[in-house]
Amino acid sequence: MSAKERMSAQEPTSAQEPMSAEPPQRAAEVEAHLGDGVHVLRRPDDGSEHLVNETALALWQLCDGATTPEEMIEGVVELFGEDRERIAADVATALHQLREAGLLHVGEAAVQRRDAPDPDAQDDEVDR
Repeated sequence: MSAKERMSAQEPTSAQEPMSAEPPQRAAEVEAHLGDGVHVLRRPDDGSEHLVNETALALWQLCDGATTPEEMIEGVVELFGEDRERIAADVATALHQLREAGLLHVGEAAVQRRDAPDPDAQDDEVDR
């Protein structure tokens, strides 16, 4: 059985690097298993499972390669009307944890994954 790690948007990490302005992209190979309040994001490549709360799952789902962290922050502020500085710190922490766990990609890695050919796509050429 693989080790499960718990992630929460409110749990700070140490030695966190600054949040990139680049739009993060969910790792395509990650499987989401939705539960009741706690969800599991599983990486089939290494078998790791990561428990995430509702907030972390929502942020991971927003990682579409187009939505910037700033847009995520603004959306949360608008939705909940909470302190922007605290929300920005929580979003940065959650995105950092998701990236460190290999559940999303930022910057060049995200662009490469987004532009990579789809291995499930049908080849239009007919073998002769």
